[in-house]
Amino acid sequence: GMRIGYTYGFGPYHLLPGEKVRIAWAEVCGYGSARKEDTDAGVKDIGGSNGATPPDVEAGDANYAFNIVPNYWVPKTRNQLNPTGTSTGTTVFGSDYLSKYPLPDFVNSNVVTIREVADRAIQAYTGDTLVNYNTVQYWPENKNERGVYRFPIPVPAPGLSVENTLVGESKIIWGNQVESFASARLQGTFAHYEVAKASSPLGPWTKLATISKGDPQYLIAGKYQFIDKNVRIGDNFYYSVLSVDDKGNKSGRTNMTLHTASIGATATLQQVFVAPNPFIVKSGYPGSTPDGDINNQLRFYNLPKTCTIRVFSYSGQLIETIEHDVDEIQHPYFQITRNNQLIASGVYFYVVDAPDGTRVHGKFVIIN
Repeated sequence: GMRIGYTYGFGPYHLLPGEKVRIAWAEVCGYGSARKEDTDAGVKDIGGSNGATPPDVEAGDANYAFNIVPNYWVPKTRNQLNPTGTSTGTTVFGSDYLSKYPLPDFVNSNVVTIREVADRAIQAYTGDTLVNYNTVQYWPENKNERGVYRFPIPVPAPGLSVENTLVGESKIIWGNQVESFASARLQGTFAHYEVAKASSPLGPWTKLATISKGDPQYLIAGKYQFIDKNVRIGDNFYYSVLSVDDKGNKSGRTNMTLHTASIGATATLQQVFVAPNPFIVKSGYPGSTPDGDINNQLRFYNLPKTCTIRVFSYSGQLIETIEHDVDEIQHPYFQITRNNQLIASGVYFYVVDAPDGTRVHGKFVIIN
């Protein structure tokens, strides 16, 4: 198979006996190499080459820099990026992605491009104030060889948990410890929380509430509680709570929690039903789940805590056996056979057995 990795080369160095060199590097990512206005202003890649650098010229000579740096707003051809003609062609660089789509939710600051992220990496390493290295070269001499890694931070996000209420709503719970978090590097003082949910950890995230410090509507016995009522039994959503300071800086979304809305299992095995039934092309369930494709999901409802579900084809062939052993009233099924294949359209029967010998049965229809 193909092996994917990195190969780094450093040097050459002329080291005398006992001398050493310490190397630090940062892997950075961002949206494009520059902003649109940087490209329009003619910002050059001083550390790069336009392909015409003479062999006797040191790398980084601005006269032979890759000119001009592309962006993720308006793509440019090589001819447009190199109007002097030293390197020509119609190959397109950059992208129009950010002209069509917003930045993803996890980009929660104005640090967007690779250059901006790299500037922040240097700031973290040196502990100095932020410097824009668009037009100057960074040299590590006379800096702490082990790095400083000291830079401003936001108030951290609180730890949280999510529970089901008796009626199947989702209750988000967190403590108030971050409100007293202290550090000389804090960018501001704590102001409020933002509660949000999403179908995917990448977003988009929907803000459910803004909760001020000590709000008696939500602070109960030393814990904040927010109830999401807009869920159905079996729905899967990610929840998070952000800390926001008085300057508008937000914490990372480090407490993302995936939760399935449910209620407790039935005391005894009663009539079990499947939804959607019939299943037509896709489930229609919102959210996502790491266990399978949400669009293929069926759900068995009205289950006791412990039972065995067997799915049979119309001809009586055993398709799948599902062991339900959790205190929830429902169990998902992603239409996968015991041979790890997706089942075909048709009529299927199910039999549910409880440990006490009770048995119920039913059928469902798949139309793909």
